[in-house]
Amino acid sequence: MVNRQKCALLHYDSGISSFKMILTPIPNFEVITVGGSHYLGDIYKSLDSGWVQKATLTEFVISETAVPMQPQKFNSVIERQIEVNNIPKPNFSGE
Repeated sequence: MVNRQKCALLHYDSGISSFKMILTPIPNFEVITVGGSHYLGDIYKSLDSGWVQKATLTEFVISETAVPMQPQKFNSVIERQIEVNNIPKPNFSGE
């Protein structure tokens, strides 16, 4: 139940994904970042109206960046959480 509505619960999961980004901010200077991301969450969809009442997302991103002329690579770990809520229209009738 979300917003007093019966909802179907839809779960999603990206599994493991990887990425490689090559940036060239100036000629002959490549910044290379490699890493992985995993995200998952839930969608609560009203069985009556079909409108999404709530959605959640949790994501983990791990990356390593190599910069020319730097002896060490830079490591990064990011966790983000997002929640989106459908705010019901106010009911002024007292129900």
